[in-house]
Amino acid sequence: MQVSRRATSLAQSATTATMARARQLAAAGVDIVNFGIGEPDMEVPDAVKRKTIEAVKKNITKYPPTQGRQDLREAISRKLKRDNSLGYSPDQIVVSSGAKQSLYSAMLATLNPLDEVIIIKPYWVSYPEQVKLCGAVPVIVDSGPGFIPSADAVWKRITKRTRMIILNSPNNPTGAVYGRKALYEIARLAVENDIMVLSDEIYEHLIYEGRHVSIASLNSRIRDLTVTINGLSKSHAMTGYRIGYAAAAPEIVQAMVRIQSHTSGPSSISQYAALAALDGGYASIRSERETFRRRRKLVMDELAKVPGLSVAKPAGTFYVFPDISAACKSIHIAALEKRGGKSASRAFSEGLLDREGVVTVPGSAFGDDRCIRISYTIPEERIIEGIDRIRRFVS
Repeated sequence: MQVSRRATSLAQSATTATMARARQLAAAGVDIVNFGIGEPDMEVPDAVKRKTIEAVKKNITKYPPTQGRQDLREAISRKLKRDNSLGYSPDQIVVSSGAKQSLYSAMLATLNPLDEVIIIKPYWVSYPEQVKLCGAVPVIVDSGPGFIPSADAVWKRITKRTRMIILNSPNNPTGAVYGRKALYEIARLAVENDIMVLSDEIYEHLIYEGRHVSIASLNSRIRDLTVTINGLSKSHAMTGYRIGYAAAAPEIVQAMVRIQSHTSGPSSISQYAALAALDGGYASIRSERETFRRRRKLVMDELAKVPGLSVAKPAGTFYVFPDISAACKSIHIAALEKRGGKSASRAFSEGLLDREGVVTVPGSAFGDDRCIRISYTIPEERIIEGIDRIRRFVS
């Protein structure tokens, strides 16, 4: 049976592949410490649970509008004004099945074959593959010090075919938070060259130093060029609800709605429950953020005890992205890499999983083979146990 070239050209998600191997080992009785999963381990807020049950009892179980419920889009509009100083009407918002679908629909709505899309490295694993699915071309640009985008590096890669720049702040996998100055420089380049910006802001509420800035809030010119993406999976631990949304110029939103009319949006139950999250205050967000702040300190303290690892303190998210280069030399990862045809970070992550039962994600999946990603979305005692196993692995 024939499989399309489009499908075979895509790299499998490294997180999916790693988790599949971890499940195999767990089924065989191996005690797994999972630093790989990118979802909060908290429960959804009680108000959201009540709204979920209420939706079923009220028979809110039929097909919702393609663009999303009107009252939900109104709530998102209020949220964007309140939190991000962004004035989008409900008609300029489309609700999708998670931020990932919002990103892909935005790309499908705006990219043509052979358009070039600038992606800052390290990047979330799905950005280049979604660009390729659209027939466009990913152009990978190194970040500057502290994993912050360098406007000069971006400028050097702009061509006549450059259509879009993808930004992700707070950043997965590094935890870097892009400040106003860095965003302003990128915005200036985008406006001067008439380039769209796709701004993934899914981790906006998980910031420990500094403040989140939406690039579209800087001025009206960059606002007109920006598609702002967000959702409820990280801020409210609502990963399984699959609620993402995009805010953009009317013509882009309507193009996304046309695309979504031939795919699907989130369930009516999820959309109804999302109202409680958006208008329910910030108590659950503050509690979640403080939990991750404590875990971040613990992770940094424990990783400091591991020889051969160095790590920049993340300003946001629930990830750290330690550099394993020195550790790889000490445990002869280069030999494993050469023998297995694998990148150094993949060889490191696979060896760590097979020998110590610790799940991490190789940095090569994010465009940076020097590092691995560690997600601290597990209890503190498991964090200590996992990093102790890493220390044993590299010793």
